[in-house]
Amino acid sequence: MEPRHHISEEVLFSYAAGHTSHAFEVVLASHLTLCPVCRERMAQHEAIAGQLMEHEQPVAVNEDSLDCIFAQIAEAGPIAKAPKSRPSGRELSDVPGPLAQLLPHSDLKSLPWQSMVPGVKQFDLTPEGGSDQTLKLLKIAPGTTIPQHTHNGSELTLILHGSYTDEMGRFKRGDIATLDSEVSHQPIADSDEDCICLIAVDGNLKFKGLLPRLLQPIIGL
Repeated sequence: MEPRHHISEEVLFSYAAGHTSHAFEVVLASHLTLCPVCRERMAQHEAIAGQLMEHEQPVAVNEDSLDCIFAQIAEAGPIAKAPKSRPSGRELSDVPGPLAQLLPHSDLKSLPWQSMVPGVKQFDLTPEGGSDQTLKLLKIAPGTTIPQHTHNGSELTLILHGSYTDEMGRFKRGDIATLDSEVSHQPIADSDEDCICLIAVDGNLKFKGLLPRLLQPIIGL
């Protein structure tokens, strides 16, 4: 089954233009290996980014400017797709290729997981030497609820195994969630198997309850 939750136009365009940091790039590239819809959109965005770099000065990109760019390209007629420089979608295991390069092996369930709080374990992929961004795998036990929270910065979450449900819907393998300070949610692992997620975060989470805030130094998010 193909993913139902996709990368936003703004984030995808930024990624195509090469303006995405390492942690977020790993999550986006991993989603692209699992999502034929976003791979097709990516090819179009790469072509657009190539045209802009050839003919225009850099500009800030938002949803309105993207709509304008798409309209101009539609008027100009079909454009050739850029050469594929992103994942092709070849997946022979449960682990997307861009993520597999960072892991000791391809069996997610047997990684050396570290307990964070009851029901939640992590495998930290953040590069050594300090970073203002975090890249982690989370394994959430069936029925476990992550406390209500919002975000100081941005977060991308990609589901690799199992599923969770929150205020934005149900997320299953291949689905990606784009989260920021305007989103407040409370995910719950809603199947009878562990929910394994790949997450990139560039700011701490903002938990609503007192106990989760006290536990935040242990959680490390």
